[in-house]
Amino acid sequence: MSTDNEVVTVTLLNRSYRLQCEPDEQQMVIESANYLDRELNSVQQQSKASSPERVAVMVALNVVSKLLEAEKKLASIPSSSRSLANVSKKELQSLEKQIDKALRTYA
Repeated sequence: MSTDNEVVTVTLLNRSYRLQCEPDEQQMVIESANYLDRELNSVQQQSKASSPERVAVMVALNVVSKLLEAEKKLASIPSSSRSLANVSKKELQSLEKQIDKALRTYA
């Protein structure tokens, strides 16, 4: 990351986190955190998992499952269409990195 990092404050399970990111990644960080927070709250409400760590692990498994499913679908696209699909793969990889960052805060 460059020295022109932005600080973004996101909320996950009613807890605020300050994250540094590149200026052009700020919107993706916010969107990723919003998605993650919705998933965390949904799992917490639907399950008997009481600790934030257990909820985070369950959400991580769900999100990775969705990612792997999307990658399999992407792999099944004919090669003539893959250049367009590569954009989506890059977006998925970016989302995965943001989720990893957020989950590290629970460790």
